[in-house]
Amino acid sequence: MGRFDGATVLITGAAGGLGRGAAKGFAAEGARLVLSDIDDKALADLAGSLQTETAILAGNIADADYFQAEVAPHIDDRTVSYIGEVDDGAKSRMLGAAAALLMPVEWEEPFGIVMAEACACGTPVIATTASLAFQAPMMRSLCSAVTRA
Repeated sequence: MGRFDGATVLITGAAGGLGRGAAKGFAAEGARLVLSDIDDKALADLAGSLQTETAILAGNIADADYFQAEVAPHIDDRTVSYIGEVDDGAKSRMLGAAAALLMPVEWEEPFGIVMAEACACGTPVIATTASLAFQAPMMRSLCSAVTRA
C-alpha cells in the first residue's frame, strides 16, 4: 500500500527535471498519473518506464491518417492500449473506473455525450476549448452538480 493509492495526480512538464522525479515518486506510491509535456518522445519514454496503470484508448477513429501518424506509434499494449469502439455497458464501466476522460478533439463538438456520461460517473473531463464550445454551460452545471454531490 502506497501513500497515494487511489489518488490521481496530474503532472505538467512531466518529461524532465522535477516533473519526471515527481512522476516516478507518485507512481511508486500507488498514484494513477495523468502526464503532460511538450516533448512527446520524452513523455512516451517516461510513461514506458513507470510501473503504473495503462492508458486505455477507446472509441471510433475519426481521422485514420492522424491516428496512424500521431497515436498508433505510442500504442504498446503495456502503457497505452487501443480497444476500439465499446458498447454502452462497457463504456459505463470504463468511465466509472477511469482516472479522467481525455477529450482532445479539435472541432466544435455539437454535443459530446460522452463528456456528460463521464461527469455523471464522477469522472473528471479534460477537454480542449473547441470540444466544449457549444456545451460549455451545460457541462459546467452538470460537472459542478456532480462535484457537489
